[in-house]
Amino acid sequence: MFQSSMKLDEVRLSKERAIEQLKFLVVQQIRAAGEEEMNYRRSISETEQDLIVAAILK
Repeated sequence: MFQSSMKLDEVRLSKERAIEQLKFLVVQQIRAAGEEEMNYRRSISETEQDLIVAAILK
């Protein structure tokens, strides 16, 4: 699993833009590990403090 997160109080752009940035970071992590991104599904979640995008192996 690969994951990237951002504190909600750091989201200065729209939430949609922040999610796109986090997705990009997760894809970069997958590629850096030599994995194929098509083998992963994306999960977007939000806690009281964080916005989280994760890539989970299918």
